[in-house]
Amino acid sequence: MKKKLLIHFLIFIFVIFLADLMCYIGVYIWQVRLTKSNGFENVHFPSYFKNRLVFHDHSTLYFFEKDSRAMGFREPCGLKYKGKAIWLFGGSFAYGADMTLSDGVPDDKTFGYFLSEAFKRPVYNRAYEGWGIQHMLYWLKKPETFEQLPEPEYVIFFHTSDNMLKLVNITYDVWNNGAYLRYKLNKDGSLEEIKPVLEPLWNFYFVKAAFAAIEYKVFLSDKNFDKNFDLMKAIFLESKKIVNKKYPNSRFVILKYNEVNGFGEDYYNSPRWNELEKAGIVVVDAGKLINKDLKSEECVCSDKYHPSEKVLKELAAALSAELQN
Repeated sequence: MKKKLLIHFLIFIFVIFLADLMCYIGVYIWQVRLTKSNGFENVHFPSYFKNRLVFHDHSTLYFFEKDSRAMGFREPCGLKYKGKAIWLFGGSFAYGADMTLSDGVPDDKTFGYFLSEAFKRPVYNRAYEGWGIQHMLYWLKKPETFEQLPEPEYVIFFHTSDNMLKLVNITYDVWNNGAYLRYKLNKDGSLEEIKPVLEPLWNFYFVKAAFAAIEYKVFLSDKNFDKNFDLMKAIFLESKKIVNKKYPNSRFVILKYNEVNGFGEDYYNSPRWNELEKAGIVVVDAGKLINKDLKSEECVCSDKYHPSEKVLKELAAALSAELQN
């Protein structure tokens, strides 16, 4: 009897492994085709066995807060300036990234640094690679954010067009392990963090592939457009509310940046952004501000995705002129 159970168990494990391996192969082929269709070459994806026993990688808040390998936030820039500060939030575009640099982008080549030089104000960069709108809300809900940072004149969120996908991501993508930060908008207008269930099982590729299908085919379907925009709007408004409760005179700014992939352009170009402006948020379109096609070759760095140093410097100067004059 025990021998039969063992055999059945081993067969079950083998079937699970085979199904997961086949799913990995299918996902690998799909991702290669997708990246090449978007103009990216020489993109490398992890082997099947890499990180199989890693349940929280760099895409998760668990990793950022509890793993000693996490890089942490950037050091503040422009501390020599005496004006009120700027708080900067966003993902890799705000943090500073170039996937061709093994050591990463130095602090004095980031958007935060260029902001400090253009505005003549200290900048506290609370962006991080892979983060979205929800991560700003997460940190603003933490008392230590207000304990550690001085009063801001501006709170700037660097909004890339793929942030709508990030809002509904269950995991960051099929190559990453662990739950991605998510909120849901309740009927009473409150926001609630979605807690993961049976998270260790999310390490299987067939589970993550199912999540990706749900994200693209269900969460981001046309019928959910307004629902998704409502969620995004609620997170921005709640973030502004938290800041202005303590600092009523701080200005909240969304810098919209239409990145190379252009994912979520229907959200990016929606007339519903007027609703946020009417609520007191300053919304600035980066491409229009500097009169450039942000997807053009001159506007991206050597990884063909993130903004070039020249564009970030030009954008910081233009934003300073727009907001301070």
